[in-house]
Order: sequence, then C-alpha cells, then structure tokens
Amino acid sequence: MEAWRERRCHNHPETDWRRFITSNGGVQIRRQCRTCGHLLGGPRKREPGDDQLPLADAEGEKTYEAARNAEYERILQKHARLQFERDNSWFRDYNAYLESDAWKEKRRLVFKRCSGICEGCGIAPADQVHHLTYAHAKREFLFELVAVCEACHTRLHDGDDGSAIDAQSDSSATDPTWNEHPCNGCRFTGEDKGQHSCFILDEPIAVALSDDGGCGPKRALFEELK
Repeated sequence: MEAWRERRCHNHPETDWRRFITSNGGVQIRRQCRTCGHLLGGPRKREPGDDQLPLADAEGEKTYEAARNAEYERILQKHARLQFERDNSWFRDYNAYLESDAWKEKRRLVFKRCSGICEGCGIAPADQVHHLTYAHAKREFLFELVAVCEACHTRLHDGDDGSAIDAQSDSSATDPTWNEHPCNGCRFTGEDKGQHSCFILDEPIAVALSDDGGCGPKRALFEELK
C-alpha cells in the first residue's frame, strides 16, 4: 500500500499546454499533466499558434483515478487472500508440505523435465513451479505442474486473478475442513468455475470473509439454507 501511495502523481512533473473546450463551447489554453491528466491552474491568454495545440484529454484525470482505484482493489483482494491463507488450516498443512523432501523431489523432477528452461516463454531460466490444478494437492501428477520463470508466473496469476489461490482455499474435493468452513451451509455460497464464491457479493469467499470483506470474519451476511 505504501508503494501504491508513493506512485501517485503529486507534483505533475511533466505538463503540456492544451486546448480545453469549455461546456459552452469556448476554448481555453490550459496546462495538463501528462501522467494523471490533471488540469493545472487557470487558462492563460491566447497566443499565436495556439490553434495548433492538441486538445486536452477531458477524461484523462477520471481515467487515471479509475486505474488507481482498480489497482487499490487488486491490492486489497490480494492481501485478503493472503490473510485467508494464514488463517486456514488447509494452507498451514499445505505450506508444511512445500517444505517437505517430497515436494523438493517433485520440483527437481519438473525442472529436469524442462531442462531448466521456462515452459511458458521457452527462453528464460525456470526457477518456479506453477500448479495447473490443485485437484491432487500434496500428491500431484507431474503433468499438473509446470516450470516457469518469475515473469511468466506473474502473468499466470494476473491472468487468472488469483484463481489458483482460490482453488486451493475453496475446493471441497481436496479440503477436508470444508464441512467446518464458515461459508458451508450459507444460502449465498455458490460455485463459479469450480470455486466457492459468495454470489450475493459476487466475490470469492476468501475475499468476502476478510476483515474488509462484505461479510467479514463475523459472517454478517450468513443465512442458513432453507
């Protein structure tokens, strides 16, 4: 969050003079920040050549703020999932498995299969192992694992928006604690692409149950099945 705050455009380091069309159709010459689209100060007097200036981006600041807000939501959801991982017994067991000799041997075999080259881009050295599925967690088939570089691993998780994490936490087929899960038996719990979700909030249950989630740790929206 601190890095997100630091990235905000504060001092508008680069600006351009632009033609700004007012609501009544008039033309003003205003300075606009290249980064965030903010219009600075008032208009200046017209000068020769101003008709050649590009138009100001009327939606520039709104677009910038929308992108900032979307990034903020992604950060919140990421940390909600991480919090859920820390508090969920399935993850505690699974994290212990990732420290085991069995997992280290499985990683070695995956890296051996790809000769140490990323199976995503085929160029960079592979230094991470990605799960294609968690259906056989802790007893994975090798074809369910791929060796990737950091850049490809990031792309995989950006593409599924954390669905691999949700699959770990939400899969009743592999999580023996699901019968005791706080969302089990709630009328609003459903499945989306094989993952448990809160359909009244339209978000994964890991996010819904987080401190900042719509349901929260106290299960404010919980309703038993009728």
